Amino acid sequence: MAEPNSPSQSNTLRLVALGAAAPQTHELRSSRVTIGTGAGNDLFLDEPTASRRHAALERRAGRWYVVDLGSTNGTYVNGRRVTAPAPLVRGDELRFGNARFGLLAPGDDLSKVGAASAKAAARSRRR
Repeated sequence: MAEPNSPSQSNTLRLVALGAAAPQTHELRSSRVTIGTGAGNDLFLDEPTASRRHAALERRAGRWYVVDLGSTNGTYVNGRRVTAPAPLVRGDELRFGNARFGLLAPGDDLSKVGAASAKAAARSRRR
């Protein structure tokens, strides 16, 4: 599941809300997706800990990256704060304030979100 997103995969990737009362899914159809609580965003967040213009997902050379847009409470990938454009892979967990999403393709197992980062962290602790 934690393989880089190739150009063919990137057309079908989507953000799936984690822990939300009602399922929320946003397909990544354009090369830039803005995220926040402001009305002009592609993905609107009804979350008080998120900023009006919180983050953006950008597709560059067939790969997706997340960019924090100066948010107050930060953008995180698999628990690590984003300070520069960060590459994404299928199965990553993204957090915008307290709003959590998984980056998935159709058919991916939602229970595996963030699993790749947990395995990588365990490997680095053993070194």
